[in-house]
Amino acid sequence: MPIVKCVSLERIFQWLACRSNQILFVLRLSPELCLMIFDYISHYDYEGTMTMRELAEHIISVANEKGKPITNLQLQKILYFTLRNSVSRIGKDVAERTYNEPFIARRYGPVVKSEYERFYTYGTRPIIEDFQQSETYKPLNDLIDRLLDIDVFKMVHASQTHRFWKDNEDRICDGRSEIEYPFEEVIR
Repeated sequence: MPIVKCVSLERIFQWLACRSNQILFVLRLSPELCLMIFDYISHYDYEGTMTMRELAEHIISVANEKGKPITNLQLQKILYFTLRNSVSRIGKDVAERTYNEPFIARRYGPVVKSEYERFYTYGTRPIIEDFQQSETYKPLNDLIDRLLDIDVFKMVHASQTHRFWKDNEDRICDGRSEIEYPFEEVIR
């Protein structure tokens, strides 16, 4: 009788992510499992560094722990201001590696498109999701807590006063654009 070793789904996904060009067999799996695997692979950072997705999940976890509701728009602004002010807390190298998906300029300020779309169905209602905090981002918790107390439209307005957004405001059509913030503009 063969010995079956139990491994977590995350470990399987990590293994698959490292071999993404060799996983044609996945197509034979159930459609639900395929979607889970490909969603994980698309957000997995191969060097084990943190990502914007993980920072978003950390922020939501902090909000939940503090008993403070967080909307999608609020999440986008807190992502921006947290990363903008993160260098002194987590270092430039970690902040830069976290920035694996750029903010794009939108009517209400910078947005991480995949995270905005991920929580879009919540509209203006609080995001009801359960995530774990990351040890890497715990030095940001006091900043995140303070940002959670700021009116979201004050953060929108503040983000619109930053040079990069102002320089590109005329290129935002119908509230949208694909204009990407360079990392150096985010931490300016």
